[in-house]
Amino acid sequence: MKIIGLSGGIASGKNAVANIFFDLGIEVFDADAVVHNLYLQDQEIIELIAKNFPESFNKKIIERKILSSLISKNPTQIHILEKIIHPKVREIYQNFLEKNLQKKANFVVINIPLLLESNQYKTDKIIAIIADEKIRQDRYIQRVIPDLKNANPDLINELKNKFLMLKNKQISDAERIQNADFIIYNDGNLMDLKRKTLEIYQQIISF
Repeated sequence: MKIIGLSGGIASGKNAVANIFFDLGIEVFDADAVVHNLYLQDQEIIELIAKNFPESFNKKIIERKILSSLISKNPTQIHILEKIIHPKVREIYQNFLEKNLQKKANFVVINIPLLLESNQYKTDKIIAIIADEKIRQDRYIQRVIPDLKNANPDLINELKNKFLMLKNKQISDAERIQNADFIIYNDGNLMDLKRKTLEIYQQIISF
């Protein structure tokens, strides 16, 4: 079973590519979705985060936006959060691999933030999703503000700064391309992205 990793800068379209593979019947490990579920449902994780980040605990769940804001204000605390979250994510990931090995899956896709930067997950092939920085910034802002024309300028500037902060934690697209087996340039529309992803899908299943 091949493990296909997705790598892309913030708002490059990694989630969209992962969804296209899922729609093709491929099992996808989505680390962000796993973490989201842990914040909502895993009592051990909730209690540990509530103990270390009490401001993020509200109505018996962890508020991701508040937690993210706390980490942004004090970046050194990310290591505390990682020690809480990562072992459980790795456990769920191993179960994901074992399940698909038993099913004799041809390949699986993993969508994990900072996949190449962290170098903690083995992959057989890497798909790099590349998009122009200005396009990515606009996409990132429009996740929060769909109507940019009537938006609060202060909020736009805040989101631009957050985009840059996240971007600067990632490797450059040049490095990403250098480490990739397949490259998708995602400066167009969703139909174009689907076509390019399907072409790579056909190549992978022919290995």
